[in-house]
Amino acid sequence: MRTSTDRLCVRAAIAVAALAGLLAAVAWLLGSVPGDALGAVRRRSTVELGAVAAALALLPLLPLRWFRWVLLVAATGLLGVALAVYLTVGR
Repeated sequence: MRTSTDRLCVRAAIAVAALAGLLAAVAWLLGSVPGDALGAVRRRSTVELGAVAAALALLPLLPLRWFRWVLLVAATGLLGVALAVYLTVGR
């Protein structure tokens, strides 16, 4: 039987995974200007970090007890780093 904190963790994990996937998709679709080396680094780094954050955020959907919260916090942190990289590198 799932408790309310389990349901909260699952909902938060889905939200973080969706946001990370959306950030990775936006960075990939917008790309970078040819010849812009920093833009290419920003794009590649954001896509990679966003994909890892999305994958990490989906792991709390498994029955891992208290460790699911650790994974969710790590995924949220990676999402923050990916967003910071996208907004700051090469601008």
